[in-house]
Amino acid sequence: MGIGIVTSIIMVFFLGGIDVVFEQGPAPEAIFSIIFFVYLLLFIIMFWSKSYLTTRVRNYVYANTKLDGEIQLGSNLEVMPFFWIYLSNFLLVLFTLGLAYPWAIIRVTKYMAETISVTNTKHLNAFKLTKISGAYWKGDSKNEMLQRIYGTAWSASVMAKALKDSPPQKRIEKQPRKPQRVR
Repeated sequence: MGIGIVTSIIMVFFLGGIDVVFEQGPAPEAIFSIIFFVYLLLFIIMFWSKSYLTTRVRNYVYANTKLDGEIQLGSNLEVMPFFWIYLSNFLLVLFTLGLAYPWAIIRVTKYMAETISVTNTKHLNAFKLTKISGAYWKGDSKNEMLQRIYGTAWSASVMAKALKDSPPQKRIEKQPRKPQRVR
């Protein structure tokens, strides 16, 4: 219903009034602009509805997901930032003839990963950092430092005690090394 009203308003605006619509029909020079704006409106509605459905379903699924019945997950995706990401990614991929497609996928994935949270951590009794490493973006010390944090978490302290005797570094070191080829 709302789409029909908006389309009618656009047609009346571009055709010059209601008299023109009912008596004379659309002017030939206005047909292209009407078609263009109707398609533009449909694209915007399509991207907004995809953003709305994706955010609502994802937030609902994460809100109702529990690990081991105790650890609660959460997601706080918002419709308008997600809509803007989808719309701007579409335009960027369109104008770069598809060259920006990998960047667009990474951008969506990064936003989705930033909005995931663990809301109930009281049952995570044991957490151990196994390794921390860092590297400069693109290997240049002038760029921002990126950091990786490796760790393990358990919901039962019994598993933590069992694994404490054999730290992950020692288990990894016991594995046979694969020969490296030099080219």
